[in-house]
Amino acid sequence: MSQKEVFYPAIFFQDKEGAYTVQFLDVPGAVTFGENLSEAFKYAQQLLGEALYDQANLPEATLDFTHIDLKSSDKIVLINIDLNDFRAKKSHKKVKKNTLIPEYLAVLAEQKKINFSATLTEALEEKLFM
Repeated sequence: MSQKEVFYPAIFFQDKEGAYTVQFLDVPGAVTFGENLSEAFKYAQQLLGEALYDQANLPEATLDFTHIDLKSSDKIVLINIDLNDFRAKKSHKKVKKNTLIPEYLAVLAEQKKINFSATLTEALEEKLFM
């Protein structure tokens, strides 16, 4: 799968308690928040992916920030996301994969009514993402 990394500017507005509201300049209605900077950044990436993953024509990103009036505690941050990775993780399409396992494991798993597909999915997610 080819890489489709995009970058969009977002304004991080900090409140008196240190929490952040995040608003994207070029993605209408895309607003999120976080209790701290790290959480706000993570939620902003997730929101950007959700807002753009099914868009055929992506909005153009603002690169000139001189017209934006900010308080000293507010920051403009470029948020990036790889849309192909995001789409792949969001997809619920199932694919058939044949595999070989030891017979004794198959017998024991069937006796305990273990779902092979769910078990393989869980093991792959743990190995790949944890």
